[in-house]
Amino acid sequence: MCGSHHHRSHREHCGRTRRASSFLEAWLLLLLKDDAAHGYELLDRLRQNLTGGLCPDPGTVYRNLRRMEEEGLVASTWELRDAGPPRRLYRLTEQGEELLQAWAAHVEECRAGLDRFLEVYHQMNRSADEE
Repeated sequence: MCGSHHHRSHREHCGRTRRASSFLEAWLLLLLKDDAAHGYELLDRLRQNLTGGLCPDPGTVYRNLRRMEEEGLVASTWELRDAGPPRRLYRLTEQGEELLQAWAAHVEECRAGLDRFLEVYHQMNRSADEE
């Protein structure tokens, strides 16, 4: 993936997709793909999709959203309400969409490698059981 001749931003972010700690970034990009959302909505969607204690705390999510906005991956606007404080509405940018595509390609590569690992593991177990 890193040696490909895709968009410049794909190459720029390619190495970043390798960091396991950035998987939250991938999820946030994915959750913003079809529709803008408030931070609380994103937290709710993360809780629905991530299991086994993988869902990060709200502070981590908001810090990542701020960093992603500084990097141009998401953009936000303040939404004023009649009742309650204003809320930020986050949306995916073109650069964020490009990184999401790079993430999807990376996850496909990882999945293929994991599938192959399990295939070899099960073959070895079958061989050991036959002996």
